[in-house]
Amino acid sequence: MAVANATKMQRTPIDDQIVQGLQNTADTYLAEGILTKKIDVSTGFDKRFNASRAEIAQAAAR
Repeated sequence: MAVANATKMQRTPIDDQIVQGLQNTADTYLAEGILTKKIDVSTGFDKRFNASRAEIAQAAAR
């Protein structure tokens, strides 16, 4: 629990680098047998929310 409480979370825009990093993790899990079939992690992300996130951050800063 201490580790979870000490973890600093921050919002970050979803970009190709983020998705590729997560795909690399999924591919590693597949190679290690943790996953039983290849998955495309990009289907779990919608970059359209980046614009909304930016607007909310700007409004909160005012």
